[in-house]
Amino acid sequence: MAIIGTSSVFQFHNKFQFLKVGFVLMLVTLLVSVAAAKRLPVKTFTSADGLGSSFVDSIYRDSRGFMWFATRDGLSRFDGSNFVNYQIGEQGTSPGVENIYESRNGTYWISTTGGSFRFDPNSVSRSSSGPPTLNAEFITLARGQFLEDSAGNFWLGSGKLLRYEESNGVFAFREFDLHLPPRANTSFVIADMTEASDGSLWINTSWGVARRLPDSRVVFYPHERGIINSGNSSTLADKSGRLWLTRRGQILVIKPEAIESITEAGPVIMRSLVPNEVVAIEPEEHVILPKKAGDIFELANEKYVKASNQKRLMQTTDGNIWLTSEDQLLEFDDGVLHLHTEAEGLTNVMGRMEEDAAGNLWIGGQTGASRLDRSGLVSFGIEDGANSSRFYAISEDRDGSIYFAGRDSYLNRFDGNRLKGLRPQVGPNVQTVWTSRPLLIASNGAWWVLTGEKLFRFSGITDFSQLADRVPTKVYTTDDGLRSNGMFQIYEDSGGDIWVSTRGPTSSAHGLARLAKGEDRFVTITEADGISEGRSPASFAEDSYGNLWVGFYEGGIARFDGERFIEFGKADGLPASGFISDILLDKKGRLWLSSTNAGLLRLIDPSAKTLVFDYFNTTNGLSSNNIRTITEDRFGRIYTGTARGIDRFSPETGLVKHYSVNDGLAADFVVDSHCDKNGHLWFATNDGVSRLIPQPDERAVAPRVFLGGLKIAGVEQAISELGNTAIEKGELAHTENNLQIDFFGLDFRAGETLRYQYKLEGADSEWSLPTEQRSVTFARLQPGNYRFLVRALNSSNVASESPAVVTFKILPPIWQRWWFVALMLLLAIVIVVLVFRYRTTRLREINTALAEARDAEERVRRSNEERLVELETVRSRIATDLHDDIGASLTQIAILSEVAQTQAKHGDNGAQTHLARITDVSNELVGTMSDIVWSINPSKDHLSDLSQRMRRFAADILAARSMRFHFHGNDEVAATVINSNVRREVFLIFKESINNIVKHSNAQNVWVDLNVVAGNIKLIIRDDGDGFDALNENIGDSGNGLNSMRRRSKEMGGVFDVRSQPGAPTTVLVSFPVDKVVMSNDSPARTGGS
Repeated sequence: MAIIGTSSVFQFHNKFQFLKVGFVLMLVTLLVSVAAAKRLPVKTFTSADGLGSSFVDSIYRDSRGFMWFATRDGLSRFDGSNFVNYQIGEQGTSPGVENIYESRNGTYWISTTGGSFRFDPNSVSRSSSGPPTLNAEFITLARGQFLEDSAGNFWLGSGKLLRYEESNGVFAFREFDLHLPPRANTSFVIADMTEASDGSLWINTSWGVARRLPDSRVVFYPHERGIINSGNSSTLADKSGRLWLTRRGQILVIKPEAIESITEAGPVIMRSLVPNEVVAIEPEEHVILPKKAGDIFELANEKYVKASNQKRLMQTTDGNIWLTSEDQLLEFDDGVLHLHTEAEGLTNVMGRMEEDAAGNLWIGGQTGASRLDRSGLVSFGIEDGANSSRFYAISEDRDGSIYFAGRDSYLNRFDGNRLKGLRPQVGPNVQTVWTSRPLLIASNGAWWVLTGEKLFRFSGITDFSQLADRVPTKVYTTDDGLRSNGMFQIYEDSGGDIWVSTRGPTSSAHGLARLAKGEDRFVTITEADGISEGRSPASFAEDSYGNLWVGFYEGGIARFDGERFIEFGKADGLPASGFISDILLDKKGRLWLSSTNAGLLRLIDPSAKTLVFDYFNTTNGLSSNNIRTITEDRFGRIYTGTARGIDRFSPETGLVKHYSVNDGLAADFVVDSHCDKNGHLWFATNDGVSRLIPQPDERAVAPRVFLGGLKIAGVEQAISELGNTAIEKGELAHTENNLQIDFFGLDFRAGETLRYQYKLEGADSEWSLPTEQRSVTFARLQPGNYRFLVRALNSSNVASESPAVVTFKILPPIWQRWWFVALMLLLAIVIVVLVFRYRTTRLREINTALAEARDAEERVRRSNEERLVELETVRSRIATDLHDDIGASLTQIAILSEVAQTQAKHGDNGAQTHLARITDVSNELVGTMSDIVWSINPSKDHLSDLSQRMRRFAADILAARSMRFHFHGNDEVAATVINSNVRREVFLIFKESINNIVKHSNAQNVWVDLNVVAGNIKLIIRDDGDGFDALNENIGDSGNGLNSMRRRSKEMGGVFDVRSQPGAPTTVLVSFPVDKVVMSNDSPARTGGS
């Protein structure tokens, strides 16, 4: 026997290990390639995006449209844009939340690791610090799944089946006995519950599946073995009436018996859960489901079912059934199974699912919550079999197969699920010209491949794989009529002619050449053909009139009518800069041009001599003016590939929808696009290719809008944590005129960014410009009534049907309120009235004083005039008296003296008589002089002075005649002042009357009354002597006494009357008005004046 050396053994061992490792690597590579799949339009949200925790136990959509995420660190609410996280219960409560459920009355039920809670969204209050805490009411330590059935029963599935009931006015969860037969050594746990359309309540337990019929009977399907981990069990009643049931490594589908066919009496009716048929399932194959009542099918697959830990079931609105396991997602789409894995962007350890209002599927897992945009783009790249992630061009053959040209001249074919790549025989290390689309599959089946050095044609290709080994049929260079060897773009027109543009380092290398059908040599297009030198076409299209349009890298376009090109540039309305990257003829015969600087251009009539272009750019809602490619879907909508993603433009409405990497696009920079025979749209990017299956325009759903916060004068107001649609704040003080209002909208369409418009009625009646801001502040609002309205707008410009409203009234300051103003106005009126009255009174007093002053002045003036007159009168009277009385008396004395002297000389004794007469005359003269002096004495102007002199005179005269004298006067006499003239005249009348009594009356008594009565000075003189006939007019002729008294009275404005008759007493009455005789205090006589 041969002896094998140690070294040989070692070498053999190394070789064996190498083969084993190689085999393992090949197996791993094979498994990876099999497991690898397209990239779904998935976005995974984690705590970095605001989620409470990346470990998501369940997801739920409420009646308002919010998405709720039960996480290991609280409850998260999502409105399509932002997360709000809540802690449940009091401080110290376990933060883990297991699920949430909303009952029909709007109450929310929350199951946590610390028990079950309930809260009313209208009574939620915010926490002053830290994360918001729901003011939830603790209900029970039991936790599990909640369900409210169509009969109004509210259930909690836990270690027992509990029903929320009332007892003695108290509501609580109470155990409900299903009367199931017990199973030894197996704990009873309810894993899941669901209600079917017939009203049956299906309860998936660790003992089996119980179907509680509406009549309270229970149909029980016991497990053939206990399910220890109830978390692996899920139940779904689908829209077709089937029941889906998952257990560890098993999927069962039951076609339940009709309720009316179950005739057995209760309370428990036994049925077998053993499947009567096992159906093998494979991805992308049709799945057979039970149709006969009572049938139970098991869906089996060794790899995707038996070896997986099945989790949760769900049916979306389109009828698709979804099933999660820890590392894969199964989709039953109209009976066809689709398999999705983590490699497609899904979260790992997938669990519960939920569908949002936009039709997106949310999947909870232990590393986040994934949102699958089911209307988004699906992307493919290296992980799907491509040789490179960079793609430059898309082409389609006559059979509808799609091909992609990539980096290093690699070509890729899409087989329906994956990409298969190869590199044709175009030489090593070749590159393509920048922005070149280097692939064309001609109508005759020839493959044209462009490089930066040559043009290659492969003819007779019947299978894509042949390109890997096939030598080019023809290689074209400048020797074949091309302007240069830098191949730029290629196009086949409707006649089968091939057009190729070239570019090089200098403008001399730029140009266009044409290969006529059936020819083997290109013809260079020159200036003689209408194209200027140094221009290279970057895009081609043919219009409905058969004209060929080319767009130039240098800017501008040209139209070829079959004979000659006509160029159009800036003067014709085209952009001044940027190259025309693509041209598209749409279904209505309009030409669309994309510019790398100016956006999208539309030419409605390509046949017109004068071209008229319509421009669409960022001002019209496009995301970028740098457009690289254009295509059209079967609904007539235009898609532009830009440097910032894809914009879908609806020409009829002007609406724009944007697609980005959030919608599944492989990368933002899109270089080529194509609509295939199936109507699917393909987009080539620098990091893969993406496919979009266009759907008809969905009915624009108006986004809901809510008020999320309100601060008044910096003080946060208590509102519902779920937002309010209306807030009434009533009356606010004038200092509370600063408001901050927060709001948010609900819209879960992927890539959707809501904008908001608001207005403040009472200050502005117009809606504001749309803004993405979710808060607005109003400062220094004036007093008045206000109504704030806010509405959300989506990308389709559809606004909220009902805006959210805040109404309030800012009261004016106290001094501006109507009652205060009215009170102040009234007070002002009162003050004005009082001031007016006071002023009027003062003016009246002043006017009165002025009038009195004027009257006094007038009286003084009149008094002065009267005094002057009086003085003149007194002077006249004095002169008269001196002349008449004194002069006469002196003359008489002189005469008597001369007579007496003469008689004395002659010794006549008669001289004594004359001397006696002189004595008498002298005495009379003295009396007269005394009267004159008294009458002009200003100190004797009072009526009392007159009465005193009258008494003295009467007493002297009457006493000598033995006549008694009686004088009377009232109190007004002493206070009355009279002027000297009146005083003299009254005294003279009195004196004359007394003298007449003494001389003629023979009276014994004389009575004198001097009074001031009723504004008149009255003097009454009476005697008891012999009277005379006062009516005899001749009486006055006998002397001057009566006539003199009458004259004096008349001159003074008084009345004189004599009443007498013979043999009877005589009465003399004299009356003077006081205002005629009284002197004012300012009278010169009163003040000592003359």
